[in-house]
Amino acid sequence: MRLLYVDDMTENFFFMENLIIGRDIELFTAENGVQALEIMKEYDFDVIVTDVMMPEMDGFTLCRKIITDPRYQKIPIIVLTGTYTSNQDAKLALELGVDEYITKPCNHAFLLRRILELGVKGKEAAIPDFSDAKKEENMLSLFNRRLVRKLEQKAHELEVKVKENEIALDSLKRSQLLLRATQELAKLSGWEFDLETRKLRLTQRIYNIEGQNSKDRIYDIGEYKFTYVNPEDEKRNMRLFQKMVEDNTPFESEFWLKEEDGNEIFCRAAAEIDRENNVVIGILQDFTEQKLLEMREESLKEQLIQAQKLEAIGQLAGGIAHDFNNVLTVILGYAEEIMAKVQENDTFKTDAGEIVEAANRASLLTRQLLTFSSRQESTPKLMNINDTLLGIQKLLNRLIGEDVKCTFDLQEGIPNIVADQGQIEQIAMNLVINAREAMPMGGEITIKTFSHEMTKNMLAQHAMMTESNYVVLTVEDTGSGMDQETINNIFDPFFSTKERGYSSGLGLSTVYGIVTQYGGHIHADSAPGKGALFTVMLPVRDGVEEKPEPVS
Repeated sequence: MRLLYVDDMTENFFFMENLIIGRDIELFTAENGVQALEIMKEYDFDVIVTDVMMPEMDGFTLCRKIITDPRYQKIPIIVLTGTYTSNQDAKLALELGVDEYITKPCNHAFLLRRILELGVKGKEAAIPDFSDAKKEENMLSLFNRRLVRKLEQKAHELEVKVKENEIALDSLKRSQLLLRATQELAKLSGWEFDLETRKLRLTQRIYNIEGQNSKDRIYDIGEYKFTYVNPEDEKRNMRLFQKMVEDNTPFESEFWLKEEDGNEIFCRAAAEIDRENNVVIGILQDFTEQKLLEMREESLKEQLIQAQKLEAIGQLAGGIAHDFNNVLTVILGYAEEIMAKVQENDTFKTDAGEIVEAANRASLLTRQLLTFSSRQESTPKLMNINDTLLGIQKLLNRLIGEDVKCTFDLQEGIPNIVADQGQIEQIAMNLVINAREAMPMGGEITIKTFSHEMTKNMLAQHAMMTESNYVVLTVEDTGSGMDQETINNIFDPFFSTKERGYSSGLGLSTVYGIVTQYGGHIHADSAPGKGALFTVMLPVRDGVEEKPEPVS
């Protein structure tokens, strides 16, 4: 079906476009009767909708020209007007052979129904006989008088409204500027969904939020989709939207979206139903900056609590280790003196050897305690983590045994870091030993290194990390995995999943202490029966050697 809409108010064209959305109707528009007649020479139309008051050629004159032309007189005409309308106007229009006369504001459903009916059935009104010159003269005189009266009314009202409009326009401009500024500051955008036509209209700012360049546009349902970071958010939003449609429950939601460039943004959305017009009106707000601040604050709180806990335990452990080390020195000295004085076959020599071995094991424990409490001296230097790992590869293979396979996947050309080589070796050995102990029946350990650039969202989640570029070390095993409670406590001092006496519980807490000293980050990902992945991130340095601040 082809529809010609004639109106000098071009903003009304958008109204008509929305009215016929989803219908098999091709819309043509003209701003006055002269333009309309020119268009009609090129296209055939099923229905014509026209206003009355228009420049160059008014609606009444257009109707008369259409109806008196054999080529067009069978086309149904609807007069749609809202300017100074009276019963005499409607009577005149019907006498001219108009099929329907509708005044604004009109019932949208009624107007659409009449367009569809007339488009299918064809012309309903009788075609007037203009052969009687006297009758035609009277009719022309009548609608000329009607037009003159309308113009007089319009001129009078315009005079009255000019001053009102000047005041209102100034106020409106200020309000629009304030609204626009408020929307920009609050990063607000709007959307509208027509429940009848199933059309979605988005404002330009929504495209800005998603990092796209576009103007306001209307979409069919399902044609436009946001890119959610978490697919579950999309499902949840659909459920909330459906509930709002069913029982008017206000729609409120928060979720992460992904821009075209991969950057993630945090959004808040809200919507309500306008039942009178059968549309859903909603807003979308970019809340990323506030969310990142909240995440950073939460991260700082968590890390402060962990640091305070480690500091308190570290001070205690360091004091004990220092004093205990002095005692061990005496024990080792006397035990070695006994071994030097007795014969090889003397049982005292064997007993003294056991004392020395036990003292050495205790000494290893004290070194762990001293490292944990940051009392052990470290010498940070510019180093390459790949070289360090390859240097202890044989040692790591001996530590894990024959029933565990260890695979290295090291990125070539990885940037340097500044760290103490012995501490990096200790990190790797502790993580590998921890992985081996999770696989008593054997399995596989994969050690990887690669460089990584942090986004602002990632930095917000880890408040102690301030650099953009990091070297990443991961140790992954195929062991029994851990539940969430174990993951939450895995870096606590003296925490162990093994029976008492089989582990000091200092291995991973020592790793945590070393990593945080260098401004890095460590975290564990695991689930029961799924193995475990430990990720260590250390900042890339430009070659300046520096000693880390003790953090405990």
